Formats: sequence, structure tokens, C-alpha cells
Amino acid sequence: MFTKLKVLALGIFLFSSVCEASRIKPPGADTAVRCNEKGISQEICKEDRDHAIDSGCINQQELRELINYNGCPICDRRNNYLAWCPQGCFIRGTKLLVWDTVQEKQDWVAIEEIIDQSKRFKVASIRKDANLKDLKYEFLPIQLTTEGPELEPLVILTTNKRTLGITSAHGVVLANGQLIAAEDLRVGDHLLSTDSLVEHILSIERPLADDLVFNLSVESEDAKSHLIFAEGGLVVGDQFLQSSHYLNSTLLN
Repeated sequence: MFTKLKVLALGIFLFSSVCEASRIKPPGADTAVRCNEKGISQEICKEDRDHAIDSGCINQQELRELINYNGCPICDRRNNYLAWCPQGCFIRGTKLLVWDTVQEKQDWVAIEEIIDQSKRFKVASIRKDANLKDLKYEFLPIQLTTEGPELEPLVILTTNKRTLGITSAHGVVLANGQLIAAEDLRVGDHLLSTDSLVEHILSIERPLADDLVFNLSVESEDAKSHLIFAEGGLVVGDQFLQSSHYLNSTLLN
């Protein structure tokens, strides 16, 4: 009888562990704020995740998902989970390729203007049937926008074609179709763009941010569709792809 009770208890424990529910919604479906008005560094974000798991605010499954999404949990003073903050953004003035539903034309528009009028614009996104030789795209509506401060040094990339300013966790696509974090890029790396000529990095600067940063996520469940165009043609990820689950993976062949 005692043995049966032990087996039953073990079964209940295993069942509850497997069925541990997660309240972490994917990027684009949760909070629309980017942390707080002071910003949160990567180090503090890790500390917040550790505190959240130790205090019972989040469970192990939620911790794994937050790490994948490169996100920070928000818990109240009673250690109740409220939401999470996304990270990885563009600097002010960065232009994205969009469809302007008012002017009814394709255009390059600054990220802050897109966010300010998110219902007006649809973002050019790589189609599911696109490949490295044919960057087909379609225009998708915006599901999530974020803006806020940044404490980590920015990444300012200058190539033989253009300059792009982004945060360290933002995903950039190499010429071979691999998505990597901006902070892992090196001088000489070849980047994927709409330009027929090879585009390579000439210099990388890491200044501190003195302004807000911005990002968005398009409406799509397909990872490839979250690849968008910045500053005249560079292929980069949107907010959805600021995740360790997608970074260092090949999204285009």
C-alpha cells in the first residue's frame, strides 16, 4: 500500500511538472512598452529573471521562454507576474520599407513615424517562398510597437553602401542567410541586402544611446516573415526575432 502511494505521488508530481503552464506570450502579443523610463541593462535583466524565478513570480518554463525572447519579467510587489519587456531596437531616424495606406505607395519611412502612425503603414516583410537570390516580399500589418531608452552601447554599422544604427541584441542577416545579433558582427562581414553588389562592414562603433530606441513586430507566425528591410535595403529582424531561439539560425537559403 505504501509503495502504491509513493508511485501515485510521483505520478502526480510528474504530471504537474509536465503541465506547468506558461503566461509568457510571444513577441507581438504581450506588453507594448519597452521596460521602463530608465531602461534596463542586460545584466539587470538577468538579475530580474533570477529574482522572478526565486520569488515564484515565474516558473521554469516561463524562465526558458523569457531567455529565448531576450525579455525581462515585470512582477508586482507581491511577486505576481504582470508582463515582460522586449529588447533590441532601431535608433531614431532609421528608415524601413513600408506601404503607406494613405498615400497608397511604397516608401522608406523613419521608424518613429511608423510607430506614431502604426495603423497607417504596413511593413515590407520577406515572403515564405523567398530565397537568397530572390528576396520576394509582401506588406504586413504591424502587431506590436515598442519604444524606450537603452542602457547598453549601441551598434553603428557602416558598410560600403550605408550606415545602420541598432541595439546590441538586434538581429542582422549575413549574406549566407544566417541571423546574428548586432553585437556579434565584425568588420569585413558580408551582409544580405537588396543591392546586387556585395555589401560588407567597413567599421563598427559602440556609442552610448542618448535618445529613445524603437522597434515593431509584424503580424505573422512564420519566422521568415519577420525579416524586414532597413536603410535602403539591409535585411534585419523585427522585434519577434530578438530571441536566442532564432539568433544564429539560418532563415534564408
